[in-house]
Amino acid sequence: MTVQSASIPWKLESWQTTIATYLLRQQSPIQAQHSTHQFILALLWLYLCQQSGISIESSPDSSLESLQQGDRVYVRFLNLLEAVHSQLGLAELFPTLRSVALADTLLQDLLRGLYSQKVLPSPIANILGQVYEQMLGWCIDPSHSNPLVSAANIQKSNIKKSAGIYYTPAAIVQYILQSTLPHLLPGTLPLQNLSCPRLLDPACGSGAFLLAAYQYLLDWYLQQYTANLQRYAVPDETGRAALQTNAQGQWRLTAAERERILLTHIYGVDVDPQAITVTKLCLWLMLLEDLPEPFNRSLPVLDHNIRWGNALIGSDIAHEKPFSNRSAVHPFDWEPAFPEVFQDGGFDGVFGNPPYIDSEGMTVHLPAWRSYCSKHYQTAQGNWDLFCVFIEKAIGLCRPGGLSSLIVPNKLASARYASPARRILSQENQLLALRDYSRVPVFAASVYPLVYVAQKSIQAMPRREAVRCEIMQDLHQVKHDRFMPLSAKNPEAPWLLTTTRLQANLFVRLQETLPALGTIAQVTGAATVEEAYQIQSLIQDSPEASPEDLYVVNSGTIDRYCLLWGTKRMRYLGQTYLHPVVHGSDVSSLLPKRYRQSKQPKLVVAGMTRRLECALDATGAVLAGKSTSIIQVENGAIDLRYLLGLLNSQLLSIFFNHWFAGNQLQGGYQRVGPPQLRQLPIYLPDRANPLDCQRYEQIIGLVNQRLRLKHLAPKHLTPKHLTPKAIELN
Repeated sequence: MTVQSASIPWKLESWQTTIATYLLRQQSPIQAQHSTHQFILALLWLYLCQQSGISIESSPDSSLESLQQGDRVYVRFLNLLEAVHSQLGLAELFPTLRSVALADTLLQDLLRGLYSQKVLPSPIANILGQVYEQMLGWCIDPSHSNPLVSAANIQKSNIKKSAGIYYTPAAIVQYILQSTLPHLLPGTLPLQNLSCPRLLDPACGSGAFLLAAYQYLLDWYLQQYTANLQRYAVPDETGRAALQTNAQGQWRLTAAERERILLTHIYGVDVDPQAITVTKLCLWLMLLEDLPEPFNRSLPVLDHNIRWGNALIGSDIAHEKPFSNRSAVHPFDWEPAFPEVFQDGGFDGVFGNPPYIDSEGMTVHLPAWRSYCSKHYQTAQGNWDLFCVFIEKAIGLCRPGGLSSLIVPNKLASARYASPARRILSQENQLLALRDYSRVPVFAASVYPLVYVAQKSIQAMPRREAVRCEIMQDLHQVKHDRFMPLSAKNPEAPWLLTTTRLQANLFVRLQETLPALGTIAQVTGAATVEEAYQIQSLIQDSPEASPEDLYVVNSGTIDRYCLLWGTKRMRYLGQTYLHPVVHGSDVSSLLPKRYRQSKQPKLVVAGMTRRLECALDATGAVLAGKSTSIIQVENGAIDLRYLLGLLNSQLLSIFFNHWFAGNQLQGGYQRVGPPQLRQLPIYLPDRANPLDCQRYEQIIGLVNQRLRLKHLAPKHLTPKHLTPKAIELN
């Protein structure tokens, strides 16, 4: 069988559909889905064992391929599976399969499809993990003619990431390992002085990181041993050698040595028990690869190293009220589980791709998790997402001087709720490197990834003033590489991933020396989701608006200095309007606070844009729709036109795009909302300083020039209409 780097070669979706359709006659949808997963994994496990050189000695059927002939195929399949497990010293791995049955013709069709592929992806140990995580992307729904439907269409599918739907690209796995493991392994290998770095993935899923780490260690040990053959190619005092030549005369690690490396170095935990089984299968397959001689012993028991449990929640959750479903949480206590690790202070390396579950998803689907974490983690503050807590846990599981590296959403860099996680990484410990993949389509999910590498602090370790930050062009190519300064005065400040050092120093100085917009003006959202639907029921398309009517705008009809009402169609909850208004006779149906907001002078800010877009409602005639923000000033403390000029300026747009880079979506669009706007630095003039007063009035005058042009259609508003001083506002 030829092996090469490739995607999964089989028609996995078709397999799932065929098996699930048959099993739905015997089981409920949930049971049928589980049995479908179990059967496909068992089938491929047997197949890959044989591809790895395991010969079946205690079964009438010598191979899986022989089941393509004859009858009683499913019974023979189960017997073959039992024989392999007995030969390898394993307990039953797929007990569900004893309670179902598949038709002979169905199973033989699957086997023919299985053996029709003459090329397998490499390494074959990765195949099962990729298959399992692809299967998690589909659910069984018998109400459809095709019972297999995308998990993206199932209401609760977002929670499936807790089991690991998204397989981390190999390039990112390799980057994380190359950034950590060389620092944890000695340069040379005197065996008696060998340190044994213990490596952990606390949300291991189906084992992508653990497999890559295991392969890295196998390659490293082989290189070290072959450089000193006199020492390692001869039996030690126990009669075992670490090296042996294969049939081609090449040095290879023995099965016993590959087993020792696995049990010494590799640890994993996950909340999904089936993922834990898959991880064990994959590690066993990697152990069996490239052996110098046929494997004729039992596989190692991995129950101690690879554990089922919730990495974030301990057994003390049982003392919390209300708490009734321990099995749904499956708490896990780290120190009793791995005493040999914590006797030495913790793990040497902690890495992985933790679940991407936001605050809303946790509140709806995992309330017990959220309640527990809020009480036990300092990063669980505000509207926190699950990745924040994983960052804290990962660094906490390290020994002093140990390394942690996770792939997380780029919200880590700028979200206010992520500031405790930033502080832990960059102030309480050593942040060593950042790599931004937010412009790379890494996952199918709407997640924009960021990778960090950090070292747990040890005594007298100096604080870093800057960290290396790489912006990726694609999975392999770095687009920009620079050092990002870390603010000592404000540890909660965002990380300025995309700035030069000069820009970063300027932005930090602005943020540290100028008052924030939220301290000098009232910044609020325009409409909640519920209000948005209420407002839609009141909107009429009416070009002949009366003075009592309210003009309705949203992000798509807001430009810099200009509302595009009547010149650009407004899209609003699936409808479009050219002249949207709420008639005066209907305004009483608005919430009182929304009506008062509409009738007052204000600035209206677009909520989805590539640069800040802000317009003035000087007379209180505009009702701002969904996805917009409102800025109001009490008692005329500062002229709205002055704020309008600053917010539309190029400086504040650049500041916003860099300061809140973690909010950026594909295409360069930014989410602009009250939490971000309130943080913008605003220069307040010193009224006792004549020069300040002159500049203040000058900005208002320039804004007036722009506003006088607002009635021109945007296509006619070109630089020739602007005075040189008005152009300064750009």
